[in-house]
Amino acid sequence: MNTRALGPLRIFPATYEVAVRGFWALAESDNVCSDPTVFRPALVGAEARLLASRMISTRLNLEPPWSAQYLKGTPEEGERLSHWMAQDYLVETWNQAWSPERWTETLHGFRESRHTRAFLVERANEPFAYVEVYRLLDSGIARFDEWGSDDLGFHIAVVQRELTGQGLGSAFVPHLIQTLFEQSRNTRRIAVEPHVNNLVSRRVFERSGLIPVREIQLPHKKAVLQVCRRAAGTHVA
Repeated sequence: MNTRALGPLRIFPATYEVAVRGFWALAESDNVCSDPTVFRPALVGAEARLLASRMISTRLNLEPPWSAQYLKGTPEEGERLSHWMAQDYLVETWNQAWSPERWTETLHGFRESRHTRAFLVERANEPFAYVEVYRLLDSGIARFDEWGSDDLGFHIAVVQRELTGQGLGSAFVPHLIQTLFEQSRNTRRIAVEPHVNNLVSRRVFERSGLIPVREIQLPHKKAVLQVCRRAAGTHVA
């Protein structure tokens, strides 16, 4: 099972992106604390905490038999994804049969943006799926609804054909949704946008609580927007 023919378009408002980069450069620099002459952007207190809260976690705390490894953009990760995405069934559904170098660059770009995170999900310590988690307001479907600032979307590609058609997607997707809600306490909605003709994925998503809302036209596909809302009474401010 795979859910996507098109990756999210990463649209970053310029001023916000500059502020984010400034904040993280400050947070990650070893020299800032030791050298009083280093310029410090005026991004402190509540503003800094607000920006930090908008960053998607690099952790995906799945329960056994599932586990997740955060992908940082190493050459080895690029090699593996290039190999997996060259398989016929993923070429058909993802259309991202890219070179190892392009995949490495893509993963590195996700890491730098901090609005998209990529993970390798394993089942019983064996590769199961490539998963991208992204913020809806910074994606190609931002214009199709009034998303909250913490609302999330995801894409998933099962990386081995022999693992498809066994009901593993139906077991994993609800757990992924639950995990995202638990980890991102201010997330009110989670969305996916499978191709309109991808009936298998659409059914898996709907059984997992992602309700079809409308058909939408993206640059490279006609998709169905499916949305899951956080259960009433479980939101933590």
